[in-house]
Amino acid sequence: MGCGLFLLLNTTGNLPWSFWLRLLPLWPVCLIAIGLRLVFERSRLPVGILLSPVLVLGTMSWVAVAGPPSTSWDRGNLSLRAEKPGDIQRWSLEGNLAYGDLELASQPLPAGILVEGEATTGRGRPQLRTSSGRSLARVRFRQYEGHHISILGEKWSGWRLRLAEGLPLSLDLKLALAEGRFDLRTASLTAIDLDGAFNSLSLRLGKPERDVPIRLEGAFTGYHLQVPDGVPVRVQTDGVMNVISGSRAGTGPGYRIRLRGAFNHLDIERLHEGAQSSASTSSSSSLVGLPVPSS
Repeated sequence: MGCGLFLLLNTTGNLPWSFWLRLLPLWPVCLIAIGLRLVFERSRLPVGILLSPVLVLGTMSWVAVAGPPSTSWDRGNLSLRAEKPGDIQRWSLEGNLAYGDLELASQPLPAGILVEGEATTGRGRPQLRTSSGRSLARVRFRQYEGHHISILGEKWSGWRLRLAEGLPLSLDLKLALAEGRFDLRTASLTAIDLDGAFNSLSLRLGKPERDVPIRLEGAFTGYHLQVPDGVPVRVQTDGVMNVISGSRAGTGPGYRIRLRGAFNHLDIERLHEGAQSSASTSSSSSLVGLPVPSS
C-alpha cells in the first residue's frame, strides 16, 4: 500500500521518478527490515514485525521530503567558457549528465561567446568542448571521460550555463537521474532533443517564429513545459502509460512534441505576459554572480 502511494505521487507529477534511484544507496535498510521481521515473527511480541514496513516506508518518506541532494557550489567549482568559432550561422549544445543538476538560461553574452558558466567537479572533471564545420558550431559538455557511469556512490554534480542569444540554437541532451531547469524564452530555438530516464525537467519557452520540433524519449521522466498563452503545442505519443496534462490549444507557430517511451508525464502550463516577465526575472537572478573567466 505504501509503495502504491509513492507510485501514485509519481504518476500525478507530485514526486519525480528520480526518487526511486535516489533510494538505491540506502538498500541496506531492506536487510535491517528483514532482520527485524525474523527476530519478531516467532517471538512473544509478533506485533514487532510491523517495525519492518515502518522502517522501509519511513526511509522512503524521508527521501521524498528531502528531495534531491543540493549542489555544493563551493566544492571545486570550475569556470567554463566556449567561444564562437569563426563566422558560424547556427549552433548546438550537446551534453551527457547523470546524477546531477542542470540549469540553462539564454541571456545576452559578450561578443564572441556562445556559453559561459560554472560546474562542480564532483568525481569527474567537467569539460566544455567546441567544434565547428561549415556554418554549424557544436558545444559539448560532459562530466565523465567514458560512457560508463555508476550511480551508486557518485557525488551530486551541478552545471549552470548561460547560452548566447541571437544565433539559431538546437539542444541535444542525454540525461539520467537529473534535475533540470531550462529558461529558453529568448533563445532562437530550432529543435530540442531530450533522452534519458528518471529525470525531472522544467522547460520555459517563448513564442517561436516557426514551428519547433521537440523530441522527448525515455522512461519515468517528468516534463514541465511552460509556454506563452496562445502558442499551440501539438503532442504525438508513442509508448506505454505516458500521461499528458494541460492546454494545447493555440494558433500560429508553436511546438511539435514527439513523446516516446514509458511512464512519462508531460505537464503543459500556460504563462500570461505578466507571469512570463516575473519568471524571467527570477531565472535571471538565479544566474547572477557567475564568475566570468579571463580570456
